[in-house]
Amino acid sequence: MIEHFSYGYITLPIAFLVSMTGSALGLLLARHARRERATGRRVAWLFLSAFALGGTGIWVMHFVAMLGFDLPDAELRYGPGLTMLSALIAVVAVFCGLLLIGMGRYSRLKLSAAGTFTGIGIGA
Repeated sequence: MIEHFSYGYITLPIAFLVSMTGSALGLLLARHARRERATGRRVAWLFLSAFALGGTGIWVMHFVAMLGFDLPDAELRYGPGLTMLSALIAVVAVFCGLLLIGMGRYSRLKLSAAGTFTGIGIGA
């Protein structure tokens, strides 16, 4: 049973669809980056991918779910500065992870480092 969600059962499916859309777009953009030969253009594709993955796929999905959250007898408020900072951290963490894995030759060590860095950044 879903408790403490002011919009009922609709909040979580909407957050899920937002996440799926951002993730699909981010993976599509990352694929374009892998095909690009010029470094500057590859970095641009990776930034767009990080914005889609970190911004929409992760951060917006969490924020949609948070907006639907409600506690009885409590007022939930979100500070604009801290909210924007959390979005920026998510995008930058994913961008750094994508740069680690998306530039140069692929290796399992780079994949592990990129995944670890991205995970820690998203946790932040």
